[in-house]
Amino acid sequence: MKKRIFRLFFAWQDQAEEKWLTDMAEQGLLFSKYQFGLYTFHKSEPADYVYKLDYKASSDQDFEEYVTIFEDAGWEHVDRFHGWHYFRKLKSISEEEPAIYSDHSSESQKYKSLVNFLIPIFLMTVAIFLTIIVPNSHSAIVSIVKWIYVFLISIYLYAIVRVRRKMKKLQIK
Repeated sequence: MKKRIFRLFFAWQDQAEEKWLTDMAEQGLLFSKYQFGLYTFHKSEPADYVYKLDYKASSDQDFEEYVTIFEDAGWEHVDRFHGWHYFRKLKSISEEEPAIYSDHSSESQKYKSLVNFLIPIFLMTVAIFLTIIVPNSHSAIVSIVKWIYVFLISIYLYAIVRVRRKMKKLQIK
């Protein structure tokens, strides 16, 4: 039986999302698909899965190799969405909590890739705002669109700052 739950996590909340998915598995809801905030779960017996997310913003040319690397380490690829890849692994009695990164610099690279993806989108949003929206802000509808763009620009900027902080913390460790 399927169960769908809508829940939003932001790019800097990947660890909270991992914990939530792990908690859901302990309740007998195994994650199977994600799309725009909608998580699909399959009901089963409670399981001791650990979920981890990785961000890989490259083409599908090396997708098979990418997944194979994780599978060789015991991780199952569950789903992917816009560069985010969801993996799970059964907890081992001998292992505290499995990690997909062997060191902090590898994990920091994930956030660097994410920032490198967010910055061009941020810059395009600012460019559209400055060249199209601001000069034509005479009507009420354009005024509403202007405030939507201000909100989007703020969210992108906040996301970039938060993800960069996570990246810097990992580089210091």
